[in-house]
Amino acid sequence: MTTNAVPSRSLTSRLASLAVVALMFTASTIAVAQSAAPEHVTGPLQVGAAVSGGVFTGTSGQPTPTPQVPASAPRTGMQDGIKLHGHWTIDVKNPDGTQVQHHEFENQLQYDGTQFLTALLSGYGVAGDYAIYFTNATAQATSSPTTNVVCPAPASTTTSTFPYCSIVQNVNTQPGIFHCLHYYCVSGLTATPNFGSGTGLPNFTLTGSITAPQAGVVVNVYVGMNGCNVASTATPPTPTSPGTITATACEAQTVITYGGTLSGTTITPITVVAGQIIQITVTYTFS
Repeated sequence: MTTNAVPSRSLTSRLASLAVVALMFTASTIAVAQSAAPEHVTGPLQVGAAVSGGVFTGTSGQPTPTPQVPASAPRTGMQDGIKLHGHWTIDVKNPDGTQVQHHEFENQLQYDGTQFLTALLSGYGVAGDYAIYFTNATAQATSSPTTNVVCPAPASTTTSTFPYCSIVQNVNTQPGIFHCLHYYCVSGLTATPNFGSGTGLPNFTLTGSITAPQAGVVVNVYVGMNGCNVASTATPPTPTSPGTITATACEAQTVITYGGTLSGTTITPITVVAGQIIQITVTYTFS
């Protein structure tokens, strides 16, 4: 008669322990793979402003599309992490106010944006003014295309200019000074915080509009920002200690202390004609 052997209690315990270790290793491997996924990086944040392909990044590079991260199994609870959402709405209207186009999409956080948020959370930085700017695909790589751009490069004999449209909060402070020197710009951008008050998630909204000076397409869209660490009339170094400047003083800064592109993305081309009004709203939320 054949007798089936029954594993001893100690052997069963050892097998169970090995199974737990294997599961822990697998989970660790997945976590590492997820954390090592390529990010939307443009290069290290540098002092002052740099222009590359016309993009005000605060770095030596320009934004590139975010690599797609392979889909993974749904995660719940604390494993989901904290997410920043940048939701864009672009409406195109005729001069009489008739709406002819409506577009909504999400953007990606840029490397400069991660530096900016790190400074705000640590107290090493204070937020200044913002700007919304855009161009077409060709202008991303060429400094002065003359066709298919909504805003032509400003005429200048003293500095490089680029065919970007920019909506700034103030033309006399940063980043408005920079944008209006290198891009076609208008003022009127508003920045509005909403702290929720129990009626929805807190959010931060930027809203502005610009009238297209000529026919062209909108493809690459960005939000620029300026952050401060100390009051200065010269460009200070990257923050190495808690900030000593007020938000009001930072908004009045005429030099770029540390700034760049907070977020942006490449979208399906939006075609506009001269005289049409481009209204843009960017709403940041957290989850």
